[in-house]
Formats: sequence, structure tokens, C-alpha cells
Amino acid sequence: MIENKLFWHRFRPTTFSNEKGKIKMILLPRIRKLVESGISINFLFYGSPGLGKTTLAGILTENTDCLRINCRIDSLETVRNKAEDHCTHYGVFGKAEKVIWLEEFDGASWQMREALRPMIEMYIDNVKFIATANSIAGFNSDKDLAVLSRFNVIKFDPLDDTEKDFLRKNQYSFLKGISSKVNLNLDDDLVEKIVNVNFPDFRRSVQHLQELYITGDVDTWKNSIASRNEELYSFLMNGTNKINENFYYVIDNYKDNTLELLKELGRPLFTYLLEKNPSVIDLKGANLIKLQKDYNFQYISTPDPELHLISMVSDLKELLKK
Repeated sequence: MIENKLFWHRFRPTTFSNEKGKIKMILLPRIRKLVESGISINFLFYGSPGLGKTTLAGILTENTDCLRINCRIDSLETVRNKAEDHCTHYGVFGKAEKVIWLEEFDGASWQMREALRPMIEMYIDNVKFIATANSIAGFNSDKDLAVLSRFNVIKFDPLDDTEKDFLRKNQYSFLKGISSKVNLNLDDDLVEKIVNVNFPDFRRSVQHLQELYITGDVDTWKNSIASRNEELYSFLMNGTNKINENFYYVIDNYKDNTLELLKELGRPLFTYLLEKNPSVIDLKGANLIKLQKDYNFQYISTPDPELHLISMVSDLKELLKK
């Protein structure tokens, strides 16, 4: 039954170009230009979850002799031996291009990264490397920078409003397409809401769509979003600002979804204040926007998202004091 098939896998894109019978992935134009000719250079894809890093790596390596390594799970010796063996032995018949795919590269130990660096240099003419990671904030030593210099480092998060608009528009169209395929009739405003609540994490949007398909309970989903936001904003406006309270609130409610909290503290908070307490916007709107922009910019590079959001909640509560 369709309910037992994950939408994220059933509708996973299989191409980044226009090919009949295949599902085209959402890919920012600047990234598409780099990968149109295949794996001509080493790539490191990084950015927020659910933006297609693994999907694109899978498409690029589909017809290659590819060794796939999980840097967070495999040991240093396993990685060294597997990679060395793959680089030095003949490839699979009919698949001349050799590739090593390093998954969860941000989970690799510094020893593992150090062991891979000379290998990337040694086999540069015969083997290409693709690495995927959620963050490269921890790559800050000279040795790490030397490893990064062997890759073309591609950020999957949108860099400006134009790219954000591009992703939102295409994510909306993709969700509408899935809805049509499974005969799920959702109004346009609701589909847009699903995109905005989860943005930029498209995988989570597809998962929410499947929840609605299985339950058919659209009203409950709408009410849960409204109720959760109301609770958060009430907490911000309650007049107290104690670090321990802010810490436990963030950890208890958003430990596994800090990106969602970051989004709820952005435009939805601004909209809430415009509707419920417009005088705050009149007096402090400019400062609020600056604070939100600063924290949004810093979030991508922070090694500790929870602490980052606890600090943001504290600064917001201080700003919103009457």
C-alpha cells in the first residue's frame, strides 16, 4: 500500500536535468552549472538537512565505480584500507570512472581526514572524491583547511533572497505534484504553509505531506502549528529572562529541531507581533530585524546550534521587555 511507502524515497529525484521518465530534483542554478558535466572535480556538498546533498551525490555516482564510505560509522583502518584498495585495483567493467563518496564527512575524526588527504592528492588523475556534510564549522585547523582545499566546497543553503525564492517556488511545485500523484487535495495556502514551516528542509516538508495523506487530518496539523507558535511567543513575552529557564525550554522543545525554532523566531514572530502587539514593532522593529538577521547568518557556522538558539531566545526576551 502507498501508506507504507515513504514519499521521500518514492518521489526521490533521479536526475538534475530534463530527462523523460525521470524525476527532476530541485537544484539551485549555481550548483547545477557545476555538476552539469558530471564529476569533473572533487566536490564537498554541505548545508542544512533535506536540501538534496545525498540525492545529488547519488545521481552523480550512479554510473560510476563508486565506493561509498560513512565517515561517522566506519573506523579509521576500515576507511584507509577500503579507500586504498578501491584506488589501486581495476574498476568495474563498463564503469571506467572511479569515485569515493565520503558520507557524513563532518563526522570524520581528524585522523581520518588526515589519512585521506594524501590519498586524494596521490590518485588525483584516476579517482574523484565526493563528500557530503551538514556543517564544516569544525574544519578550522590548518590540516583541515588543507583537506578542504582539495575539494570544490558547495554550500546548499540559499545565499540570498533570490535563491530562497527559487527554492520556495520549486518546493511548492514539487509538493503540488506529489499531491496530484497520490490524489491528495490540499489548498494552495496549506501547501505553501508546509513549505514555509519547514524551509529550507524539503525532506521534512515531504514527510509532513505524507502525514496528512495518511491521517487526512488537516485541521489538527494547522492547529498544532498555531498552538506551538502561540506557546513559544508567550514564553518570549512573559517578562522574565533567566538563562536556566531559556536553556530548558529550548532543550525540552527543540533539541532535535533547532532549525525549526530558528525559523519560528524569524518572520512568524514578526507577523505575530504585528497582529498581537504592533506597538512593539513600532518601537523595536528595526532592532528585532537586525537581531534576527545576525543570528540567522551565524547559525550555519555554529558548532553548537542548541546553545546558539538559547542565546537568541535570551536576547529576544531582553529586547521584547516592556
